[in-house]
Formats: sequence, structure tokens, C-alpha cells
Amino acid sequence: MRMLIILALGGLLLAGCNSGPGKTTITISRTVDDNGIDATRATFREGVAHLDCIHSKSGHCHFVLYTDDCTTGQACAPHVLDSITLAAGESKELSDVPKGVKLCVGHDAMPVPPACHAS
Repeated sequence: MRMLIILALGGLLLAGCNSGPGKTTITISRTVDDNGIDATRATFREGVAHLDCIHSKSGHCHFVLYTDDCTTGQACAPHVLDSITLAAGESKELSDVPKGVKLCVGHDAMPVPPACHAS
């Protein structure tokens, strides 16, 4: 029984990140409590990002797109490209998104990269 649960959880984790040639989709969903869930989706393809605030118990999803172009082994500060707040059910498309962009998502407050903790 324990092995079946582990295999099922592994399958669910794999379903959250879907990559194909030139396309990456990240779906984040978490249960907040018995009254609601937070769910977002971000799809990156050929310089275009499509952000979806599927559902949010707070009513909003906060997205931060950033890079950390560190070529040396030293610590460096992330470079925030865009901070976006969407109401639950809203979507937004961004163009000219650089390759290698990273994403932080928050629901109660705007997250702060690179750790992605809410500010």
C-alpha cells in the first residue's frame, strides 16, 4: 500500500511540470484548508509567457519573473523582470521573455526571489 501511494504521488508531481520542444508549463496547486485551494499555471514558449490565476483563496495570484545571470560562483541578487498581480480567473500574456527566466508565485502577498517567500 505504501508503495502504491509513493508511485501515485510521484505521478502527480510529474504532472505539475510539462516540458516539450521549446515549451515549459508549470502548474502549482495547493490546498489551503477545507475551504479553498490556490492554483496557478505558467506556460513559457519561444519568448512568450502565459500566466493563469486559476483559483486563489485570497482572490489574487502574484507572479514575479526574474533572472539571476550569475556566471561566477559568487552569490548575486536576482534581477526582477516583471511583477504581476492577477485576480482569480484572470490570465495575462507577456512577450519578449528571455530564455532561462525563473518564476515565483504567491497568493497572500508578492513573493521575493530567489527564495520566493512572500514579502
